[in-house]
Amino acid sequence: MTSVPSEANKSHVPGSWPRGCKRTPVGDEAWMRYEAERASREVFLGVVRADLEQQPSPRAVRAAGRRWCTAIVALADDVAKQKQEGGR
Repeated sequence: MTSVPSEANKSHVPGSWPRGCKRTPVGDEAWMRYEAERASREVFLGVVRADLEQQPSPRAVRAAGRRWCTAIVALADDVAKQKQEGGR
């Protein structure tokens, strides 16, 4: 059975609240923390993009992207290991 989108969701923009919906009633502190994390992620991605744009060729861009991915996964593994050893 296929559902038909409601009028409220027809003009929904990805990444935004659907029209006619109110924001989930969370505390202001939780919302500010969410926005801070989102802003931090955007800054980080901007740094990565700037680095990639400085590369001289498509091949160099892809190689730099792989280096970024490898570095991020290594950081994630290190943090996860520290949390596991710390019992967190």
